[in-house]
Formats: sequence, C-alpha cells, structure tokens
Amino acid sequence: MTANPLSISPALAPVRRQIEDRLRDAIYTGVLKPGEKLIERDLCTRLGVSRTSLREALRQLEAEGLINLVPYRGPEVAYLSLKETVEIYQVRELLEGFAGQQFAQLANNLERSELEECFEGIRQCIKSEEYSKLIYLKEEFYRILLSGARNEVARETLLRLNGRVRRLRSVSLSAAERPPQTLAELETVMAAIRNKDPEAARIACAYHVQRAAEAALKSLEEHLAAAENQA
Repeated sequence: MTANPLSISPALAPVRRQIEDRLRDAIYTGVLKPGEKLIERDLCTRLGVSRTSLREALRQLEAEGLINLVPYRGPEVAYLSLKETVEIYQVRELLEGFAGQQFAQLANNLERSELEECFEGIRQCIKSEEYSKLIYLKEEFYRILLSGARNEVARETLLRLNGRVRRLRSVSLSAAERPPQTLAELETVMAAIRNKDPEAARIACAYHVQRAAEAALKSLEEHLAAAENQA
C-alpha cells in the first residue's frame, strides 16, 4: 500500500502544527501543485483531522503566502509570480548579505562551530546526492547565521518570508547543476567567515543569493511556458 504523504500521528501534539508541516512539505515537494484547489473534506479525510483544525492551519499557511483563500472557491495553492520571485530575492540578497557580514564580525566561537557543523552536513548531503534533506539543512544554516548576526529585525523579516523562501529553494535546487554550485558558493561564504572578513562574507552571501535567483527564475519561466503550451 502506498504511504499517505499527508498522514499525521494523533499521538503527537499539537495537531495543528502537524497539519501545517504536512501541507507545507506537500507544497514544497509538488504533491500539492500551484493553482490546485484544496478541498477541505478531502484534506480532512487524508489527514485524519477535524475541519476546525484544518482551517486554523490553512489560515497560517495563507499568512505565509503558500495558499490563497479565494472567495466562493475556497483555498488553493498559491502561484509564485516572476515579479514576486524577483522581489523576494532582492530582499534576500540585501538581508542575507548583511547577515553574513555581521556574523563574520560578531559571532562567538560556539556559533561558528555550529555553522561549520551545519555546513559539513550540507557538504555531505550534496556529495551523496541526498537532496531531500538539503532544504532543511540550508534553513538551519541561515538560522545560525542570523542568530550570530545579532539583528532581530533582519531575523524576523526573513522568518516572515520563510515559507516562500523555502519553496523557492526547492525550485532553484531542482536544476541538476545547482547543488554543486551551491556547495562551491557556500565554501566561499565559509572561507570569509573563517577569516573574519565581514565585507568578503557580505559579497559571498549576496552572490550566492544572486545565483539562486537565476536558477529559480529560469525554472519558473520554463514552468510557465510549459503551462501556456498546454492551455
């Protein structure tokens, strides 16, 4: 029997958080596709949850920009437009460049060790082509980077974008050549941080975001072109 990718465990709590996590993962991995209508009755059955719990989770995912609640139609998986994608990467380039700069200057030894450990996990993941883990390891990498940057506003701003950022990471990393490029770019980031060179770290982080943007936009443009051809 095929496993249900949306199933949750009633023994684990809170249930709403489990629903959010399952739906996020389904959107990131393409189980739920852009524009797909989310039928509450169907989702309640697949998840094994109440409609009240589901609606609470859907409101959170709407706040993250992952779904739209369309009047008279109900919830559906949100499309990422090219314009929105460009704007997200512009913000990321500024804030993640700043975070790299600040981390190189301000991070303590424990944070530097944590970042090294996380980077080694990313290296091993890419070398062994275990790409399903890569998105989560990159999230952890930036969590550590932002913590060591000592700027709560920058951290909170990127956290609010996290849902759409993770989705874009899955798009950019879907290109076969992108994971090895990611590793090379992060090597440059780590070298600047080890040297405690704030400006080099800023430039390396910004460049990494620029290359990720190029990959994501290319994939999105190809997807939109294919959708138009099928219409």
